[in-house]
Amino acid sequence: MSTGDIKADYYDHLKRYLKNNPDSKEVELVENEIEFYEKLIADIDSGKITEELGFNLHLEELIEYKKYLNFFRDKLRLLELENESNPNPNKTSSNQTLETSMIKFNLSQTEIIELTKALIENGNIKGKQKDIINAFKVFFSVEINNPNKLITDIKKRNHGSETLFIDKLKSSLHNYITSENVR
Repeated sequence: MSTGDIKADYYDHLKRYLKNNPDSKEVELVENEIEFYEKLIADIDSGKITEELGFNLHLEELIEYKKYLNFFRDKLRLLELENESNPNPNKTSSNQTLETSMIKFNLSQTEIIELTKALIENGNIKGKQKDIINAFKVFFSVEINNPNKLITDIKKRNHGSETLFIDKLKSSLHNYITSENVR
């Protein structure tokens, strides 16, 4: 099973969970799943599952369970980061978190940093740069390993190519507007 399948299964499960438990939060589901998979893997490793079921589980099944456990641990870390960057939990409902988490972004670390710095420098976003970058990491579900180095690399670009990503955005929007006006 691929990570994409795990994510799809997760979001289906999350939708059902939030529908059946409207007062619950996504983090509760994730914590429950981590607890479930940790116990399941421990039972398999100890041989307890084999005794109860009367047959051996295949190594592939154990690997799948560990993939799920790692997925939920990663998800919990993202939710914790999101909580740190959004100190007012009342501003984001569980449904909004679900909707945002279902969006798939295709941005590189450098593109996120270029966009972030442009918004900061233009005054569109106020706050500490570190906090803003952390919020974008959570929002875009991308790990940004060394933001200061990426910023330095952007500043070192040759004249005329300082804003590669923003130029692509401008061009894409211009093409869209032009094509819409032709219709």
